[in-house]
Amino acid sequence: MFPFGWLISYRALKTLRVTYAAGTTPANAVLIAGVSGALIIVTHLLVTVSKAATAAKVAFRAGFGATTPTGEGVVASHAGIAPGGGFDSGYGLLGVSAEGDDLRYTADDPLVGDVDINVSYVLVRP
Repeated sequence: MFPFGWLISYRALKTLRVTYAAGTTPANAVLIAGVSGALIIVTHLLVTVSKAATAAKVAFRAGFGATTPTGEGVVASHAGIAPGGGFDSGYGLLGVSAEGDDLRYTADDPLVGDVDINVSYVLVRP
């Protein structure tokens, strides 16, 4: 049975911010490394693209696995975030990894400026 007790107390909630700069095209980059015997529960994901970006749009996808998934396992995805814009997944239970899986992302190069990724999550042992 899945342990839902973590919902009662957000003391276990963790946050992470990752920024990548122009000239970088992350592919299958690790956002949160999986821990043996633990699940990653993602509760929020926010991606913003700096206004200085010259790429027409920046695609972004995050999910669980050894590589960034394109189907099952996707937590959040956007086909093209405009410069100065962002993508907010909303709050709630967005996804639960398999034991030991990483949360990974793949995204486009903004060409100028940077891309900021903020994620909230909980690690639990089933």
